[in-house]
Amino acid sequence: MKLVLKTPGGGSAIGLALLLLAFTLKTPGQEITATITGIVSDATGGVIPGAVIHIVDADKEIIRRTLRTSSLGQYNAPLLQIGRYSVTAEAPGFKKAERAGINLNLNDQWVVNFVLQVGAVDQQVTVEADRLQVDLQTPAASGVANGNQIRELPLATTHSWWLCSPEFPPIWRRISCTWVSQDPMAL
Repeated sequence: MKLVLKTPGGGSAIGLALLLLAFTLKTPGQEITATITGIVSDATGGVIPGAVIHIVDADKEIIRRTLRTSSLGQYNAPLLQIGRYSVTAEAPGFKKAERAGINLNLNDQWVVNFVLQVGAVDQQVTVEADRLQVDLQTPAASGVANGNQIRELPLATTHSWWLCSPEFPPIWRRISCTWVSQDPMAL
């Protein structure tokens, strides 16, 4: 006896399973990650290829990523979870340098460059990161959502009636409700 599953439209169950699988896969826009990139150079401006970079999760005190700089002195650490980090750079014949206080939020792209000083391997320099980082690479103005804000977002199964309340600006009411602002010039 052979058992064949058919859908009501005549398609196979395998096709239906593949279609359902396609809807459950994550797209890049659904990632809750950030990136740290940078260049390691010496005091004269020459790049340092092969420098070791350690990216440490400051909250859990564990090394999240260890990598080496390229022949151009560059490193790239994509897909880091949001949170607080410190980055350490070290190379033979140079002082170890650390950058602490890096607060990664959703889709952040931090550039953390190091200028290593010539010195003994056992010496270390620590630099605290600024609280605000200005993105000079993109001309767009945008807001930043931190991890707590992302976790507090309402799910698609919850009611969104609260968006219709008068406390929200008219633009939100226009997008999410059936009624709009009485002011025809409002956005």
